[in-house]
Amino acid sequence: MEYLYKYRSLANMKRFIDILMNHRLYASKYLELNDPMEGFFLYDKNVPRPVVAKLRDERASALICSLSKTPYNGLMWSMYGDEHKGVCIKLRVTSPNWEEVTVDYSSERTLITDRNASINTILGTKSVQWQHEEEVRYINTNPKSPYLKIEIDTIFFSSKMSRADVSFYTSLIEMANKANPQKRPIKVVKLTKDDIDFGF
Repeated sequence: MEYLYKYRSLANMKRFIDILMNHRLYASKYLELNDPMEGFFLYDKNVPRPVVAKLRDERASALICSLSKTPYNGLMWSMYGDEHKGVCIKLRVTSPNWEEVTVDYSSERTLITDRNASINTILGTKSVQWQHEEEVRYINTNPKSPYLKIEIDTIFFSSKMSRADVSFYTSLIEMANKANPQKRPIKVVKLTKDDIDFGF
């Protein structure tokens, strides 16, 4: 099973502590995501209306957890890592019953035909403007919980995090490790600017 990555701001301390203590990530509904075109689709005349209605129902109920294939993307640190002052979590997903979907980036709007009438096609396609995210999604259309269970390997501290914050969050992670002796200890890595891909 491959490692994936979750960029996070530390502004919501309660959420970060929950991730550390309970090894889980909150999954969002599609309307809570930051792309206003998220989940939009067209369909051709061959798609039966009940199929379209079912897709819309699944889209409304689906929970989505967005991850990335890399911890070194400068744009991702800027957008989701609190302008390089947050963290990036290296993890493996352990939840059953979630579909793993590697996002396909397209310059055309999603067109549903009879052959590709799937919620994973709809929620697994985004504009090429987002391709820098190298996104992998976990999707559940019948969720029993809004959380995706994970195994945390490493917490990457961003390049602009202060020494005081590095010390504070390292201590917090050490406390989480002691509170979960049955789990593998979470490692800590402080990144520098040289580690980050800024595109040149």
